[in-house]
Amino acid sequence: MRLLTKLTFLLALLASQARAQAPLPPLADLQRQYPGQQAAYVDLLANLTVEIRHDSVQVLARHLHDIVHLGDHSAGYAYDQVYSSHFNKLLKLEARTLVPSTPGLSDKYKPLRITAFKDKFDMQEGVFFDDSRATSFSFPAIGPGVRTITDYTIRHPDGRFLLPFYFGSYVPVRHAEITITAPKGVQLNYKLFNAEKLPIVFTKKEQGGNVIYRWTADNLPAAERDDNAPKAAYYLPHLVYYIEQATVAGKQQQLLGGVPQLYTMYADFVRRIQPHDSPGLKHRVDSLVAGATTPEEKARRIYYWVQDNVRYIAFEQGLRGFVPHAAGLVYERRYG
Repeated sequence: MRLLTKLTFLLALLASQARAQAPLPPLADLQRQYPGQQAAYVDLLANLTVEIRHDSVQVLARHLHDIVHLGDHSAGYAYDQVYSSHFNKLLKLEARTLVPSTPGLSDKYKPLRITAFKDKFDMQEGVFFDDSRATSFSFPAIGPGVRTITDYTIRHPDGRFLLPFYFGSYVPVRHAEITITAPKGVQLNYKLFNAEKLPIVFTKKEQGGNVIYRWTADNLPAAERDDNAPKAAYYLPHLVYYIEQATVAGKQQQLLGGVPQLYTMYADFVRRIQPHDSPGLKHRVDSLVAGATTPEEKARRIYYWVQDNVRYIAFEQGLRGFVPHAAGLVYERRYG
């Protein structure tokens, strides 16, 4: 099974590399096809392989973003970055500029590989600390007819924490495709959002001991940008896919088949709380509920005391965003 997984991933790798080197129509034809656009995605690809590793379900994800620059003011697309975290480990990152050997034509290219990458923490607004990181880089030699390619591989060590795939973008998309290869013992489900009127084609086939799911879409228009608009997930077409269950070590393992499994996951996080005795907390609670005659009144007093005296500080390092601290520890620190 491990050999078959590697072979499947290698074939996807070779196919992606071949697409990235494939010639395009002449620049003038592309500019007529996408009038007024500074750039367009040639390919927006994701190839995922579900793996059973020991007692866990993991996912290896290869992403390839290929942009062709069309106008004289496309420098805004010369900068890119790739995100990673505890749940999305960056294994490999390659980026390159493809400069046409003959201006205006797209049959041969001179590759310029990126070697300067900057890695830093990517702190989210409203979060005190998390382990999200951003690896950023810039493409050289940007100009009409040039292609810029970002090619990276992510490992998701926990198959319950996967990322959606976006078919659309703020520039036109010539071809978008996501492929998920999973062993037959893995039950996969998915939901499409904001895609009711789009020509997204879905296929599913068995190959050896695997099931291959594929979604493709071609010639998608650029999404409009509006000031103060909601986040992209509200209006961009995207696919949310999730593993409901998998056969691990000969047994069925439930992952995210529905609300009961979601509850089980969160209940398991709560069970991981480390005990922390706090006589001070017990004394505080006893003093707060003294004289209260109903459970509602007791809860109200405790709630308002916590609201006035304990600060919420968001930590999202690894599982810290899911596993709470013990009540006694939160009481002593006055934050949690």
